[in-house]
Amino acid sequence: MGMLILMLITVVPVKIGAELFGAENKGIGFCVLAVIVGTILSVGSAFIIGGLLGLIVAYVVVSIVYGKIFLFSFRGSLGFTLVVLLIQVGIVQGLN
Repeated sequence: MGMLILMLITVVPVKIGAELFGAENKGIGFCVLAVIVGTILSVGSAFIIGGLLGLIVAYVVVSIVYGKIFLFSFRGSLGFTLVVLLIQVGIVQGLN
């Protein structure tokens, strides 16, 4: 059950965003890859840098990962990351 909730909160919003933004690589495998790589790199950078700057760098890092995997421009990937974040917040609120 925990794995299903984790997928619902992480991979599903990325898949929805990929569909909405018309990503080149919008398969579920690419979404899982983006979540895994983005999470590892963003958490690592936030941990190393720390504070608000660490969170900002983590956002940029995950945007770059999304841009490379889904073939978005940097500007497009920043918007994509924001939309995914909003979908995730909505899902978490819906689970409460």
